[in-house]
Amino acid sequence: MHEVAIFTAVSCLSPVSIHSTIPAVARSAITEGTHLHYLTHIEDKATYASKLREVYTELFPDEELQYSHLQSKAEKEYVQGSMGKNGQGARAPLTCVEAMVASRAKMEENLLARAAAQAHQQIAEIVLVLDGPSFYFFEEEDEASKYHMLAITKSCRAVVACRLTPSQKAQLVHLVKTESFPKILTLAIGDGANDVPMIQEADVGVGIFGKEGHQAANNSDFAIAEFRFLRRLLLVHGRACYLGLANVCLYCLHKNMVITFTIFWFTFLAGVSGTSPYESWMYTGFNFVLGLPIIFHGILDRDLSQEFCLKFPQSYQTSRDNKVLSILNMLSWFANGLAYAFMISALSYLALYDSYKEYPLYDMGTTVFTSLVLALQGKVIFMSSQWGVPQVLSMAISVGTMYGYFVGTSYLTYVYYEKVVPLYNTGAYWFFSLLSVPVVTVVLVDLLWHSFSLVFAPSAEMLMREIEENTVYSKATGG
Repeated sequence: MHEVAIFTAVSCLSPVSIHSTIPAVARSAITEGTHLHYLTHIEDKATYASKLREVYTELFPDEELQYSHLQSKAEKEYVQGSMGKNGQGARAPLTCVEAMVASRAKMEENLLARAAAQAHQQIAEIVLVLDGPSFYFFEEEDEASKYHMLAITKSCRAVVACRLTPSQKAQLVHLVKTESFPKILTLAIGDGANDVPMIQEADVGVGIFGKEGHQAANNSDFAIAEFRFLRRLLLVHGRACYLGLANVCLYCLHKNMVITFTIFWFTFLAGVSGTSPYESWMYTGFNFVLGLPIIFHGILDRDLSQEFCLKFPQSYQTSRDNKVLSILNMLSWFANGLAYAFMISALSYLALYDSYKEYPLYDMGTTVFTSLVLALQGKVIFMSSQWGVPQVLSMAISVGTMYGYFVGTSYLTYVYYEKVVPLYNTGAYWFFSLLSVPVVTVVLVDLLWHSFSLVFAPSAEMLMREIEENTVYSKATGG
């Protein structure tokens, strides 16, 4: 499972709006298994820490809040004296780790004890509040200091860091991003220029158009109007974007593997001479005739509705845990590609051997190529969860363009000159390329495999789709 750390500057929230905005986003994020870090930088914004404490007490009444801050005047003078007026003075004789442990030994002992007592859980039931002066004890170059900081923060359900400077925010994000094992994906969100270093340091930066200007939004990967939109950005758009890109990448690898293996297995029928059954111009247009449907699939297809994703944040685990691009799923796509290539080759080269015996090479190759393309178009149809006018048009344009492209290429080479139009006039071409090989391939490979998985080993995505379909059906029928 991949872990995610979310860093947000709560200066983009008023103390009143914290009670109405934080609970929904925080509960969704924690349900998804993320670590939360709330960062502020202005001294009087320490009131946000108390507001966040009230919110977390409401959300998790059984949890304990631990504070890390300088309580005594001597400690404050120690920090000011060791750091200098501008924060760049000479260090005190004690190392940062010794000072941190000496001043906060009791708190650290309590945190680690609670984490050890809940060793069976990934995150302890603790919320840590860390202020800026205490963060001066952290030394980025010290490995022991990094270890202590990560050990404490990773043992907490959430971390509230108040009164941090912009560089300290970036330091904290950099620490979690680079030193955590296993690797943690970081997301930073802010609304002011002081949040820009943190946003640029994180793997994903989100800027909010706030009263402090557009600097954060201009330097971010994504920009939103209000903090509450982060929930929809993650659960709806983030998940949909991940699924679209992942499926497009896997399909591109799949289709190129299929055509490569059909050529590979044909070489054994051609005396291992390296002869290709496909005319070169036709082979060149393979990605062209298959490009449009999968592009529209990646952009428009949605397996779950927005309402379902927002109501059940567990659906975000699909993208957070990288399930679609996992090694196991990629191996299943590889096996599916082999099955497609084997089925098309077996039907075309073996089952229809006598039918193709009198065919010229490229006539047979055109028929096999057409059945291959239509079978892969059927793969896109089988992958799709919903259909609309753009998807239907893209499929119709793609298939129609393929037949027109074949006619055009037949006038470009001598050996293939005017071969396609007479081929179109034969019934065998349409039967083999349209009605038999593609249909049998999709049914025997995809339909049977999907049915077997749905009955005996359903994935979380299959179960969520079934839950949504049954819920919608029950509402429609009044059940």
